[in-house]
Amino acid sequence: MEPENLTVRLLQEIRDEVRRSSDKSEVRFEKMDQRFEKMDQRFEVIETSLRDLAQQMVMLARGIKT
Repeated sequence: MEPENLTVRLLQEIRDEVRRSSDKSEVRFEKMDQRFEKMDQRFEVIETSLRDLAQQMVMLARGIKT
């Protein structure tokens, strides 16, 4: 095999591997993005619940004072 052909073939293989890796990374990022979206939704529920509990505790404390 000629050196030029070997070099071209090697470069093509490297290019193909980079493309495959890029595709795999993109899928991973999409999955991570979905996970973060779900976590964000859960945190919003928790935040709302804690805010509601805090308001109830303030009302209870005011009731106890009177």
